[in-house]
Amino acid sequence: MHKFFKLFDDYLNKGKINRSLLPEIKYFKSLLSQYGLRNIREERLLELKDKIFAISLIKDKVVPPESVINTLNGAQKKIPIRTMITDFPYSYSHETPFPVDKNQREIVNVNFENIFGLASSF
Repeated sequence: MHKFFKLFDDYLNKGKINRSLLPEIKYFKSLLSQYGLRNIREERLLELKDKIFAISLIKDKVVPPESVINTLNGAQKKIPIRTMITDFPYSYSHETPFPVDKNQREIVNVNFENIFGLASSF
């Protein structure tokens, strides 16, 4: 992601990207570093606190639960964003939380429906 934003900044400086995207890019970019742009990130998260419900997976190595909590709840843990940490009773990854495996189809489907049921009801 850091390489992407370096390239993005280069394109932006060369006038190849629409500047109207800057506010959204700034907020997204602030999520990539626990310390960089922290004030911007935490001010925006506080504004959006009632619109965010994060679900994190215990075995996620790309975006581990601790990182989700540290980012969304802020450095002082004062941003009340609801976060649920869960695990699945099968092998999964960040990239494939609901693997296609005919031997585990039923339990994978149950977990898929549970997660997306929570998301859609929120």
